[in-house]
Amino acid sequence: MTEEKRDIINKWILASFKAISSIFVALYIVSKASVVQYVEFVQKVVDGRRFVLTKMIAWTLMIFVPFAALLAPVGFCVIVAILLIGIDQITYPVNTVNKQLLDESNHELSIDEQGAILFAAAHAQMDRELNSTFGWCPNDLPVLPTAFLDNRCNRQLGVHYATREMITILSERITKFGLGDEENRYTMEARQKMSYGPDEWGWYNMSNSEKYFVSASELLNKYESEARKSASDALANIKSDDLFIILTQIKDKVLGEPYGRLTARSSKVAWGELDDVVYYAQGAAIVARDMLVALRSTDPGGELAHGGMNNLDAAIDSLDAVVHFNPYWVMRGDGDSLFADHRSKVSRYYSEAFRRIEDLVESVKI
Repeated sequence: MTEEKRDIINKWILASFKAISSIFVALYIVSKASVVQYVEFVQKVVDGRRFVLTKMIAWTLMIFVPFAALLAPVGFCVIVAILLIGIDQITYPVNTVNKQLLDESNHELSIDEQGAILFAAAHAQMDRELNSTFGWCPNDLPVLPTAFLDNRCNRQLGVHYATREMITILSERITKFGLGDEENRYTMEARQKMSYGPDEWGWYNMSNSEKYFVSASELLNKYESEARKSASDALANIKSDDLFIILTQIKDKVLGEPYGRLTARSSKVAWGELDDVVYYAQGAAIVARDMLVALRSTDPGGELAHGGMNNLDAAIDSLDAVVHFNPYWVMRGDGDSLFADHRSKVSRYYSEAFRRIEDLVESVKI
């Protein structure tokens, strides 16, 4: 959840609290005399009962019902909060790797088809998020229940960040033969649309981020479809230096920025932002894992087979641990605390992936 969105929610909560407080004060002033009359009425009803048991029942019912009516809104809010948490856990995605990316025969495909698979891996998770039960959440208005599914929203923000970075480097590196050539028109427009703010909202699906991201996905699908047909304007040119740049992008950009959030000093991270950091890092890890899986199955030019597969498998395994990381409650665990420090746990998986990708980069560079 962005800082701007959090400020808006806080303002809504404060305004609601002031409004409810004002209503209760007004009701108290207006109904003070009525309360006295009601108590006198209850006393008369109780006095009219012959037995002690019936007197107790009358007192309980006639006093409890008004208080229950006053507490009902609070109970309703608690129930809604519990339902939202339950829905967020129940709808937590499995995030399995697309079967197309796992096909070991991908290395036998043409270089254009391999390029299509790399692009498919870059936006596979973004497509899942856009087509999920609640769709794209980061741009939902604060008054909507989905705006409070912060784990989901932050995972989607991480997915968007990683997808944008990967599409940009792929479009700039592999859709042309050299620096003097133009990028593919579909991938260039797609990366521009993917750069739109993830929390932008607009009336009737106009000028909002979800519309732009869906359009970007459709453009990438067009490129992939033409590349598989070896169309003249949809090519892929993947050289060893391109692999070096792509792997470096995954390490330094896709994983590097979330890693900085995970390793920040606890004093710099508010208690309410702990889960935001963890699930943002998870979103980026999903895209990075899918990219590494696609690189493994395609192995353009056979560059990764030269001693790099073990490191690649280890990096994928570490990122997969982040993908399936879903504690019921994200805890801080400062210093020698008995409680777990979930940020540190996720950062350890990130560190393992970093080391393996670094070794892989060096082997491709050589």
